[in-house]
Amino acid sequence: MIKGVKKKLENNYSGPIYMPDAACPGPKEVLLNENLAIILLDTHWWVHKQDRRFNKCGIENSEEVLILIEDAIRRHYQKRNVIIAGHHSLKSYGNSDGYFSIKQIILEAPYTIFRKTLGSRKDNHHPDFKSFRNSMLSILEKYPDVIYISAGDSNLQYFVLNNVHHIISGSMTESEFVQSKNIEFATKNNGFAQLQFDTNGNCELIFEGRDNKLFQKSIYNRKFVDKNIETNLVTKLPDSIKVRASSKYDIPKRRQFWLGKNYRDVWNTPIKVPVFDISRRKGGLHVIKRGGGRQTLSLRLADQDGKQYVLRSLDKNLEIYLPNELKNTEVVDFSQDIISTSNPYAAVVVAKLAEYAGVYHTNPEIVYVPHDPNFSLYQEDVARKLLIFD
Repeated sequence: MIKGVKKKLENNYSGPIYMPDAACPGPKEVLLNENLAIILLDTHWWVHKQDRRFNKCGIENSEEVLILIEDAIRRHYQKRNVIIAGHHSLKSYGNSDGYFSIKQIILEAPYTIFRKTLGSRKDNHHPDFKSFRNSMLSILEKYPDVIYISAGDSNLQYFVLNNVHHIISGSMTESEFVQSKNIEFATKNNGFAQLQFDTNGNCELIFEGRDNKLFQKSIYNRKFVDKNIETNLVTKLPDSIKVRASSKYDIPKRRQFWLGKNYRDVWNTPIKVPVFDISRRKGGLHVIKRGGGRQTLSLRLADQDGKQYVLRSLDKNLEIYLPNELKNTEVVDFSQDIISTSNPYAAVVVAKLAEYAGVYHTNPEIVYVPHDPNFSLYQEDVARKLLIFD
């Protein structure tokens, strides 16, 4: 399908064409100008019938794709408008999300029921697509006024969900039912969406029909960080510092009776550790990419010769795996407290035991990462935290 679209564009369109690399999910970042970045996703990658996806593109698992997508958003979000474009919608009021006309429900009953429940590979309810959809919605809500645009439904839609603008523009030549209640704009008329941006941070959405404008609205105004502001680099760092792993697991004794003593005292006891200077360690390191799962912050580093190292957090974030209904509730604190059952410095202990046992092992080191601009995109993620370097 995507190859066919690409071929038609090459034959009928004279302008530049941007697409994700073949058989790769993206993200492909396209900087149209200093004020606008488009992040392209191949959403069909998530519902591919033959699961050979991880043999290409240097991707080890689906979690890594989500990390790459969020990193792409973060790279541009503070400085310019960000559009994310994929074929599948993340939310829709059309057939792909289980909304059908009375005629479809009566005449196509078995098929519509199937699409409402299990879903075909073009539907939001398909089991292989659900995890991606839910994860993307969770990521996007952290970035207000990001635009997600798709064409999976043959209609025109615009609505805001958790401060994210969703635009569906798929009725250039075909049209199908769309439920127009409880949505800012929806029509099955033929047409297309047009976005206009100015240098003052304004974004205007226009739906053009065959003969006239169907909808027009200024959907947001954003203020961006000055691109010319230079970051002050750290020139002098102390050799070591005394700091605790985390104080979040230090709870009153009465709660410990129910939740357990665990390793709370270890987490809360300050220890003396070396300060990690990325510009000087191992002759100077630089960040290649973020890795690991989303519950653990992990950065892959490399030295001047290409030798790789890993910097990963002691603590973990379990909230990301909770459904939205349970977030901002006591369940978050309860689930996060499970981390107190683990010793934050276990990796160092295990390495020593492995050495005595004659087992091959890494040599992890507990380090403190300061507020260092040399970490660039990940500066705020790692600043003033204890991490494991190996």
